[in-house]
Amino acid sequence: MIGSPKANADSGVQFNPPAQINTVWLWLVLAAAVIVGSLIYVGFNANSSSECVELYCITEDEIGIPNGFHLVSYLYKIQDKDKQIDESDLYDIRVSLSLLDQNFDNRNLFLFGYDLETQKWERLTTASISEDGYRARAILSITPDLLAVLRRSSILGHVVTYLPAGNEVDPEGLEVTTIVHTIDFSPGPSGEVIGQLSFPELGGALHYPVIFASSSQVSSLANIDTILNTGIDRFNHVQSILRTVSQLELPGIDIAYLDLDKKHRTSFTLFVVELANELHRKGKQLTLTLPMPVVVNGDPLQIDEGAYDWNQLGESADVLKIWPLRDQSLYRFNVPIVLKYLTEKVDPKKLVFTITPYASEKSLTGIRSLSALEGMYIATRLAIRSEIVLAGEEIQIIGTNIDRDEGLSGIIWQPETATVAFTY
Repeated sequence: MIGSPKANADSGVQFNPPAQINTVWLWLVLAAAVIVGSLIYVGFNANSSSECVELYCITEDEIGIPNGFHLVSYLYKIQDKDKQIDESDLYDIRVSLSLLDQNFDNRNLFLFGYDLETQKWERLTTASISEDGYRARAILSITPDLLAVLRRSSILGHVVTYLPAGNEVDPEGLEVTTIVHTIDFSPGPSGEVIGQLSFPELGGALHYPVIFASSSQVSSLANIDTILNTGIDRFNHVQSILRTVSQLELPGIDIAYLDLDKKHRTSFTLFVVELANELHRKGKQLTLTLPMPVVVNGDPLQIDEGAYDWNQLGESADVLKIWPLRDQSLYRFNVPIVLKYLTEKVDPKKLVFTITPYASEKSLTGIRSLSALEGMYIATRLAIRSEIVLAGEEIQIIGTNIDRDEGLSGIIWQPETATVAFTY
């Protein structure tokens, strides 16, 4: 349960209303000049919640908070719903809530609202801490009964969703998602960031768009290969990413540079260290998407990290996601070994194990990903076996890719991979 003691000052939520509400804006400027000088936030300085006359004031109510979160700010209660601001004007209302203790950690902060009727909390948006560390700021879009800033407890980790550019998270999945990655960007030939930001529904989750490069995108992988060859190119790329994050007002960024040559191991580590230091200095986060290390058969077994120094990268990045292993013939054997290895190298609370909804097709030329629909289309391809087709006569129809009479496997449960599979 949480309750808020009476505060000596700043008992009301501070508001910065939208500029087009002229009467409010003019009053706000005058109040700012009297109360906080050059700041545009209005300070409500009632001595206690009982004396506060603003829209939201600190309350001593005791409310249970969601599992996996802890209270960072005081708990605020709306004073009179009949006097609340019209919700059509709330898209630019900036609120500032007093923190329980001085704090400068911007990670995993959310503004939550509580509905007394349904007795449920709702994540409203992300929050950030002021420069002096005494208040948390956010943009209000609704006026719930109670407001509070909560921090997600790191012990529970994250639920991460990857989205192709322009797509949306399923509503049920969005309820539990903490980070949304939209695959929007790629590295350019001169170190610039290429792409356009997506704007998916977030439902309170953090949005860290992805800068992506892999062997599936030959040009992007060639570009990052060039960037990592020299210190100056690496520096310029870091600066380009910082500009992108700043200009788009992002809370963080994800780097997914897969399939790097092992020769770039040191340079990629330096790149991550340099980028992480600058992002953290600005209160932003850096997450990484990295390919799963390879298990090398031998006695004893060896782990090949390739271009990725997981120990050093884990020291700098805030979250590390393990890209799915696509070869199902190796999955059940290799994954437990790799997970044990990585949890000894990296703080387990930083690791996210990634699964995929896609099917895989393995051939002599490699492995490719397919949607479940594409996989079933291959399995259900039909042909007529009868040599003569006449009206009113029976004909024999076969599945050309699963016909056991042709020596094919048919659709089977494959215990060694724990998958439904077929060969064709």
